[in-house]
Amino acid sequence: WLNDLDQPQRRRAAYLMAGSFVGYVIEDVLKGDMAAFMGIYRSGDYAGMTGRSVGELEAGWRAKISAGG
Repeated sequence: WLNDLDQPQRRRAAYLMAGSFVGYVIEDVLKGDMAAFMGIYRSGDYAGMTGRSVGELEAGWRAKISAGG
């Protein structure tokens, strides 16, 4: 569906999806631990900070948004 949008709409949609994913990681996975999130931000080491691969985190996020949560 992103291909049906013009460039500014795609950019906004991507920004909203990224924010949703980050919110999921901070709130649901890290339980609000901003220090852990900043560790991910600095290092890119999702597995080391969460115990889950990026693919596992993405699957959990997709399940949450699919469920309307």
